[in-house]
Amino acid sequence: VFLSYTAALLLILKDARAGLVPTIGMGELTMEYERVEKLALNGSQTMDLSKECRRHPLWPGKMMGDCGEYTKWRPVQPLWWEEKAYEFLDDKTDAMFECLEREVLTYMEEWPNCHEDSDNPMCNVQETKMYSSYKTVEEGELIMVQDAFTPQEQNAIESLASCMKQVLPNELPYFERRSFGAADSNATALNGNEVMFLSALLQIYVPGVAAQIMKTFQTAWEQSGWKEEGKPDPRKLGVRTIEFLRYTETGELGVHLDSGSAYTLVIAMSDTRDFEGGAFHLGNQHVKFRPEARNAMLIESETLHGVSHISKGIRKTLVIELWDYVDAPLGFARPTFEQVKEYEQKHRLFTNYASLIGLEAPSPAEPREANFPERTFVNVDSPDNDKQYLELDKLRDHDVVDFAVACRKYPLWPGSLFPECLEFTGFRPNQPDYWEGASYNHLGDDHKVVYECIEKEYIEYVKTWPDCSLEVNFEDPLCELEETRAKGFYHDDDDGELVTIANALIPQEAFALKTLSSCMREIFPRKLPYFKKRSFGKEENEHYLDSGNICTYMTGFLQIYIPGVAAQVIDIITKAWHKAGWSGEGKPNPNTLGFRTIEHLLYETSGSLGNHQDENSTYTMAVQLSDPEGYWGGAFHLESDTVKFKPNQYDGVVFESETSHGVSQLNRGKRQVFVVELWAQPDVPLILARPDMNEIVEYERELEQGRQITGEELEDEDNSDDLKYGIGVYS
Repeated sequence: VFLSYTAALLLILKDARAGLVPTIGMGELTMEYERVEKLALNGSQTMDLSKECRRHPLWPGKMMGDCGEYTKWRPVQPLWWEEKAYEFLDDKTDAMFECLEREVLTYMEEWPNCHEDSDNPMCNVQETKMYSSYKTVEEGELIMVQDAFTPQEQNAIESLASCMKQVLPNELPYFERRSFGAADSNATALNGNEVMFLSALLQIYVPGVAAQIMKTFQTAWEQSGWKEEGKPDPRKLGVRTIEFLRYTETGELGVHLDSGSAYTLVIAMSDTRDFEGGAFHLGNQHVKFRPEARNAMLIESETLHGVSHISKGIRKTLVIELWDYVDAPLGFARPTFEQVKEYEQKHRLFTNYASLIGLEAPSPAEPREANFPERTFVNVDSPDNDKQYLELDKLRDHDVVDFAVACRKYPLWPGSLFPECLEFTGFRPNQPDYWEGASYNHLGDDHKVVYECIEKEYIEYVKTWPDCSLEVNFEDPLCELEETRAKGFYHDDDDGELVTIANALIPQEAFALKTLSSCMREIFPRKLPYFKKRSFGKEENEHYLDSGNICTYMTGFLQIYIPGVAAQVIDIITKAWHKAGWSGEGKPNPNTLGFRTIEHLLYETSGSLGNHQDENSTYTMAVQLSDPEGYWGGAFHLESDTVKFKPNQYDGVVFESETSHGVSQLNRGKRQVFVVELWAQPDVPLILARPDMNEIVEYERELEQGRQITGEELEDEDNSDDLKYGIGVYS
């Protein structure tokens, strides 16, 4: 069987090298792969090439002609079908064929009977399609592709790698042990990966996989909109390198560019359960991707990217780079343009070099126009209580205040800043209750106590600020007001959509939030409607008995005591609304919605949050208050957990509230987050934590009856997890 297969396949390759494409009727299969006929034909003389050419990627025997014709795949470089490729392999040519045939035939013995088990992944060939994307101005765009490979194509790659180890020398141009981060004092000698260069060998021995790789490139290019944007057609590009990468524990790959290439495709070859860590990420490392086996990610090669630390297990991937040139010749690992051109001139393979020029890095995309309020200067008197805020005087120039700066650096809007900032931002609560009597009646004497607590802490904080009028301090985080921007957009057909926000808050706003939370803990009883210890996942897993978070409900308090942050929240969600295109889709304008809940969340070691939806809310915003370097784990994710988000301090995410989401296990440290939900109702009254509409109706009924509602009327003796929110627990 081995000899007959080898002879037949070499004969086909000889015909191909002579420029002949065999014309064979479908169903006329050679018998080297006895299972092919049994699986492909069911009493018929025709074969479904859309499935069989992918289930048998070696294209054995007469399938070479049929599948070559069906897929229309041709290498961009005819070198593989010329003598040079076989001259380079020399006596290893037949040994590679025989080894690969043994590996694949052994694998085929494990196949199910596809007529009886048609839903088995090895029988049911799924359509390759784009299923999500992530885009940001600074970092570029990433496209995620589902079912890039079948299990058979995955096995063919691993079989080819195995045969290369058995037959070819363990050195370049076939093998390399690459280390990264040697200049980093924290790097270890084990950082990096083991790489097998499959370039040209893949096209020769596994042409079905080569054809499928090009189909994956083309599918992502078309479905992502890159075709309409005028980006290069992958079918007109050549293969620069094909690398089978193996990362072991401590392996990682620092941030880098694939300079000189056009597109980079990364296909997952390991199940995510086989390793821990090892997430693919773009430049800032705060959005991480862990696709399931046989799914893929496509980026433009000039996009900064890397792989995080592997803490356990083995991570395998197949990486393909395309470039604006012919396929790289056999014998080169990852060549430069000059190396390939010199090789071709030496062997006189081509005569026309006029159009072959070196590549230049593509120009970065122009940043979108910032949606930021114009800086307005207004004459303002300075009452005595403004004088307590020492830094406020430094913002003044001949009694003129820059409100674009002052209204954010002083989010309490002290003294005369309150009416001016209210006018400047255009912020109005969607519930007049906060500016009327009910909230203050509820707080009673505590209203003044809360304000004095916050003001005292904030004034002491202001005294620590540098002098922002001095040039040496211009770039200090407390002086430089970074623009809030809707930075990236992530779309997944199954998971939903998410917008990443850069500089959602400035340090002063974050400090004011933490101070309000601290003052509330100091003044109010630690029970609903102010506080709750929330646990998640008890029923699913005993390991998560301590999972959850400690929540401080700031609804109402934020609008009263830190109106500057309340105004900023609406601005953040409005920017996300525009970025995601929700405005054009007719989804609600954030400026017309009310605050349903405002929460300061603290996750401690072992805390996590299982997948859930923020039901009956419209938009959810989460802003990172902690430095991500200060804790391990605790990444935000959507339902599939394929992509993890770990924003910078003061950055955030915005998504539609019905989108399923969660937070991964926190292994070390503390994680603080600021979460706001908007809904299609007025702002929730201060007395309620996170109510439903029935609780709102009951609250309004109580007010109409003239009953004063106080915190003492809320029972929360054990603070149990099944305690109802809000006023449904009146004594």
